[in-house]
Amino acid sequence: MIVEFTNEEIEYLKKIAHKRHEAKDLSFRDSGVLMNTKNMYDPHIIGIIGEAAYGKVIGQEIDHNIYKVRDPNQDFDDIEVKTLTYFGAGEPQLKIKVKEYEIKQPNLYVLTRIDKRNLNRVEILGEITRKKFDLVKKKKRYGEDKPWNYVVDRSQMDSVKKSGVSHIKILKKAYDEIGVKYKEEVIKGYVHLTVVGDSDFRVFDSLGRLVF
Repeated sequence: MIVEFTNEEIEYLKKIAHKRHEAKDLSFRDSGVLMNTKNMYDPHIIGIIGEAAYGKVIGQEIDHNIYKVRDPNQDFDDIEVKTLTYFGAGEPQLKIKVKEYEIKQPNLYVLTRIDKRNLNRVEILGEITRKKFDLVKKKKRYGEDKPWNYVVDRSQMDSVKKSGVSHIKILKKAYDEIGVKYKEEVIKGYVHLTVVGDSDFRVFDSLGRLVF
């Protein structure tokens, strides 16, 4: 499954990624993977685009809040999205660091893949429940000085199916049925509905939440 983004959506997601990075403590921000990458924002940019791609599949938005330390919960309710940028030989693998696996316990893992040369196009590779992951996982590390991971191959994962309907579509159908006038517009890369006319002025985001 392929999910595509407009240039405007990618630019907005990059801004959120930058804010996530800058919110981190310096001791974390300038260490590990963030220190070794050519672009210090890359991990957050890649991660947030993968999250947003899966969000499009299930009709949910990413978390727009910024945390000094990421909430120990998951990207979506009981769902953890992992994104690859590797296009080399061998089958794509879902990799979860052993320490992370012990701390975070989502019900579902989702694997996506992005080519850094084309951030507008995301592959949704598969999903696997934690229960199944626990049954088929292997322990592996990619070098003597690298952390241990639990890994599963893409072929061991299930296909991702569109599950869930955008709240915007639900609201539009409901408004059309009862004759409520509204205006549809894109704000910060996401669709919003503004109810106009005799009704009170209201704006809903694409999760159906009242904005103002």
